[in-house]
Amino acid sequence: MASNAADFLYTDLDLTRPDAFRLLELHPEDGSAEVRCTLINTTRSNVGTSYRAISYAWGSAQRSQPILLNGGHFRVTENLDRVLRSFKAANQTGRFWVDAICINQDRLEERNQQVQQMLEIYAGASEVCVWLGPSHPSRPLESSFLEALSARATELEILSEDMLSMFKVPLDNCLPLIDEFMGDQFVSQWSAIADLMQQRWWTRTWVIQELSSGKNVTLYHGHTSLSLPQTLLIIQLLRTCHVSLLGVSALLEFYREQSDILSGARELLAMRYIVNHGLGAVFHNLLRLSRKTFCQDPRDKVFAIHGLAPKEVRMLFKPDYSLSTSWVFGMAISIHIFDKQNLDILLNIDNGLENSGFPSWIVDWTKPHACQYFANTSLGFKAGYADGPLLAVPYNMTILNVEGIYIDTIRNHRLQGSEEALDKDSQGQFTWDLDAVVAGIQSLGGIINSHNSTANDVIERSRQQIEGALYDTLVAGHQREWTQSNTYQRQIVMYPDEQDPTPKRPLRPINSERMLSAATMWTRNRTLILSESGSLGLAPAASRPGDYIFVILGLCMPAILRPNEDGTWTLVGTAYIRGLVDGEAVECLSYGMYQKTMLKLA
Repeated sequence: MASNAADFLYTDLDLTRPDAFRLLELHPEDGSAEVRCTLINTTRSNVGTSYRAISYAWGSAQRSQPILLNGGHFRVTENLDRVLRSFKAANQTGRFWVDAICINQDRLEERNQQVQQMLEIYAGASEVCVWLGPSHPSRPLESSFLEALSARATELEILSEDMLSMFKVPLDNCLPLIDEFMGDQFVSQWSAIADLMQQRWWTRTWVIQELSSGKNVTLYHGHTSLSLPQTLLIIQLLRTCHVSLLGVSALLEFYREQSDILSGARELLAMRYIVNHGLGAVFHNLLRLSRKTFCQDPRDKVFAIHGLAPKEVRMLFKPDYSLSTSWVFGMAISIHIFDKQNLDILLNIDNGLENSGFPSWIVDWTKPHACQYFANTSLGFKAGYADGPLLAVPYNMTILNVEGIYIDTIRNHRLQGSEEALDKDSQGQFTWDLDAVVAGIQSLGGIINSHNSTANDVIERSRQQIEGALYDTLVAGHQREWTQSNTYQRQIVMYPDEQDPTPKRPLRPINSERMLSAATMWTRNRTLILSESGSLGLAPAASRPGDYIFVILGLCMPAILRPNEDGTWTLVGTAYIRGLVDGEAVECLSYGMYQKTMLKLA
């Protein structure tokens, strides 16, 4: 590095031009150890598509690596230095857009303006270059393997981005590829693919927008490049055909340990399909996808998906880094309420695990959802759905005013008798003693089967009645149908026709083992509760005796609220309460059984 060079200084962009931006000219290999670049101020209308946009994981935020920029000293992160050096060595030079250099990160006004047009920047590039990282030195991914795999997939007519993006390729169509390319002789190549799939890029928040907006996307892993259809094909084979990997132990181990990464990659690529085919990216779904990713600035959880949101949503706010994280997250909640006229985004609340300092109705999008199954709006619940306009008014991003119906109060919690999650132990036995749970509920007087005043409520006290209700509660009344669409279906707990053979060996519900296996997912960070009137439910783990059960109008599931001394309420979370998820409370309003009340969630 030239020691006598001065530090690089930015020339301000003309922010009166909405398409003003900078491009980085990467100089070709000249035998020197330095990375030399030129930065130019221009406009998108002036350059057209004569540039490529780089998508990469920032890694450490520390700018430790020096480059020469317009002849001056400039420091970049270690990851970006690797990207530039790799492209330089491979003669992949020319004009690029790369956020950490092309945006003056220290000028707030410019940063806000540039972030607002990032969708157009990536969409206007001739190519989006995804840098996954360097390949493993002892097992690089060979281009010849990818070419042979792609050629065979083309013969089978399955190398289609559209078909692969929605993972609609039937298993039978993949069998020839499994037979020919997943044998022991290709272990090193699939190990290299395992390295590729574990790169941090797949978990980066901004990837959602960068991948979805690029017209032509190429992934680089070391010196090997992959087209998007090739990448989709690899994920298709790993996700759909993993049963064939029993003979490839290293790859099977990767599948078991990294299935979440594959699921995340699948969601990213499916979102690209939705955006590119004009199907409309639902803001709530974008937020849920963003929640599973990582970024250095928490506000980017919302800002990074702004460009993909529907136009009517984008008009409501613009990325602005002068706003607090709490305000930005609260704005995301408010936008969903305004756009969808319901409160179902509150299904994402996980209060009580670790206080984020936000009002209880504001989702902390930086934390994984403790029980993501309860955030699934396709389950068909409609506890608080009612005709007429929704009354839900945020005030100064601190209070959310809503209408609610008081139902009951929690009398007992942690009926399972354990703080451990429901799971299987080393002997293959489930960790919760359900017989003891049933006996405990019997000793407490049984349960009620409905909150509807027209249903002639009956106290259920028999072992089979309580056990059936318990199984229903453990899976929130649903069973997953393992079809290609992986949908959830409402279920009815049923028993065999014959009578109990002996008191010591009572009959279990049909498919009880399957239901309990599903319950290990539904009950994560959940606790079994019993209300004062005898309602059985599955509530957030932070719920405790004395908490209130409300049906909030516009929210599809009952809510657990905790009163505060100033008259406001803390939203603990949503719950599955038997007899309350199908609109029973709203129906009872017309009978005068319940009354609406205004609630201030704080």
